[in-house]
Amino acid sequence: MEIFPHLHWLNLGSVNVYLLVEEAGLTLIDTGIPRSEGKILAYVRQLGHEAADIKHIILTHADIDHAGSAKALLEATGAQGWAGAQSAALMAEGLAPKHGFWPIDFFGRWWRYAAVPSAQLKPLADGQALPLWGGLTVLFTPGTRPTISRSSVPAPG
Repeated sequence: MEIFPHLHWLNLGSVNVYLLVEEAGLTLIDTGIPRSEGKILAYVRQLGHEAADIKHIILTHADIDHAGSAKALLEATGAQGWAGAQSAALMAEGLAPKHGFWPIDFFGRWWRYAAVPSAQLKPLADGQALPLWGGLTVLFTPGTRPTISRSSVPAPG
């Protein structure tokens, strides 16, 4: 569903992902749980695009519900992946960060996703301007995870 001009929201049930649509290509923000790539790529086709039109995949953090389909989508699209350094290190092992809440940390030992090779991810830095959607600025925000990136979005046009 388009929620703002050129910005689409995909509700995958337990998590949301976002798709920026520009003439130069598409940017996916997060990838959902493992095996979400089919739903995401079906939505991309519904918009009249192909998998290869996804040029960038930004991963906000290494939790399984945000990075679970990263490897599959990076392979299917040939996109450039982006993640914070701490998240990229966890993604290279298919791991989520410790949450400090014992049930999640306990089950997190077995809830893994396909590891994303570090070479497929460019590092994000706090304050970094990305060449997307007229300029997205990466802002690391404190929270329960070691690295969360959020972007301030200028109005298009």
